[in-house]
Amino acid sequence: WPHRIDTLEQGAQAAAQFFQNYGGDWGLFDQGLIGADEVVRRIAARTGWPLGEVAAVVRAVPGQLIPIPATVVLIRDLKAAGHRLHFLSNMPEPFADHLSQTYPLHEWFES
Repeated sequence: WPHRIDTLEQGAQAAAQFFQNYGGDWGLFDQGLIGADEVVRRIAARTGWPLGEVAAVVRAVPGQLIPIPATVVLIRDLKAAGHRLHFLSNMPEPFADHLSQTYPLHEWFES
């Protein structure tokens, strides 16, 4: 959001206002209690930012969910050692779906 944010401090403030420390509206979205359209409406109403801009941020989040290479190695090592692994997440369902479609979770985890 170059038209909104000029400094790291402004970026941190905008992120805090948007995500509410993963509580509030975003927390409800994370818990699956509200959907993406509702979280966009709530954040736009609370912040005064245009719906389109808020929706763009929500749509961009899945692309930022990238596995940490050392964690992937750990998962593979644990699986190779015979441990049963399961995928459990508190992220919103659309984001978890993105991970399932983008990464080989079915190879890494039993469920």
